Amino acid sequence: VRKRHLSVRNDCMASVTRALGTAMDQGQIARRMLPADAAIGLHALIDGLIQNWILDPLAFDLRQVGEQVLDAYLRGMAPLPSDLGTELASSSCSRQCSRTP
Repeated sequence: VRKRHLSVRNDCMASVTRALGTAMDQGQIARRMLPADAAIGLHALIDGLIQNWILDPLAFDLRQVGEQVLDAYLRGMAPLPSDLGTELASSSCSRQCSRTP
């Protein structure tokens, strides 16, 4: 069971790491850390939310809190204007601002 769980987790981590690396290469998220480190943080965030919710499902709404926390994590990875060229900074800002509630 442990081997299977690790295999599935490792495959997922590799896929997320590749996706984050691609997003970094395309300037969609900042390259402030290695893609593998960002994937570990994302995995820990999601895994921790699920484990805590399983322990006490009435403590918080997993969907609502999960969306908010995931959004905050991903927004924290957004490129700053200083990370981008002037042209990219304005288009990135307009995309990000249009998603702001």
